[in-house]
Amino acid sequence: MKADFPRYHIEDLPSFLFENKINEKIKIISTHHLTVLIMSVILRIEQKINGYLNIDKYPFVKEERV
Repeated sequence: MKADFPRYHIEDLPSFLFENKINEKIKIISTHHLTVLIMSVILRIEQKINGYLNIDKYPFVKEERV
């Protein structure tokens, strides 16, 4: 019984390698962006807890005080 392996032609090899490199870069970039996003959210939460940020719920709505 013969094993079923995907067959690649030698002319397809450069595009196959290029696609793998692109997919690898996308994974690295996506992971990096996700890490930065999580860290920035954690930092904002810490700053809000410690009172460094004065963020209103609706910053563009002015309250009229009577």
